[in-house]
Amino acid sequence: KTLILLGWVWLMGAQCATIRQFTEDAYDDPNDAAKCPPPYFTPERNSIAQTWRLCGDEKWKLVLAGTLYFLPGWFLGAWIFGTLGDRLGRRRALILSLSGGVASYAATAVAPTFAMYAVARTLVGCCFGGAAIVAFTLGCELVSMEWVSIIGAGYFNALFILGEMILVIVANYIRGSWRLLIFISLAQGAVLLPLVYLYVPESPRWLQNQGRFADARAVLRRLSPRAKGLMPQSDSDGVRRVLSSSSMGSDAGA
Repeated sequence: KTLILLGWVWLMGAQCATIRQFTEDAYDDPNDAAKCPPPYFTPERNSIAQTWRLCGDEKWKLVLAGTLYFLPGWFLGAWIFGTLGDRLGRRRALILSLSGGVASYAATAVAPTFAMYAVARTLVGCCFGGAAIVAFTLGCELVSMEWVSIIGAGYFNALFILGEMILVIVANYIRGSWRLLIFISLAQGAVLLPLVYLYVPESPRWLQNQGRFADARAVLRRLSPRAKGLMPQSDSDGVRRVLSSSSMGSDAGA
């Protein structure tokens, strides 16, 4: 279940990034894109362009909102929470980033002004950018080396694509309210966050690097019951043996 939850973090992160294609849908004015269309002319779907009339001289704000998610948002978050993951541990950094991501995602749905929406979107990018990096690192550190490429290059990317596909299907039916679309995507956070807190352990490799072999042994016994025979109670080298064994790959979802 650990890898399932980490993959779910990527799935939700994919929706947070992709949802701007629907919530920030621009006015389509084929006659004169430089002018703001009349009030009765609306985007194909309800979006922030309609809510705050972002057209004509204000259309640049749509470009700004899309840019802020990734720069500085995503890249800054990857650096901040990646650093926190090294210092405080993967689990703490994941919980912090995911909590911030859920809160800021909710803020975008209720933002009364474009300025508040833009700030919230930047924070969403920051937090989910960090959550993605930490979840990826933790997932790869829970398996043996022969499983890293499968988990890293295959599993997480597949969940990212799945998240986008689910969002596209939902957005096809929710066209009248961009706020409702965000709330529907956000609802999974109310389930995901407590599950991550309850079931995602600390990285045994991070614990090993910190010299916390007793804690690493406890995590490994929880993840891989077959590890008990390779890891005597007083043998710190047993932690390294289990981390390099193939049983870590098959049992990491426990």
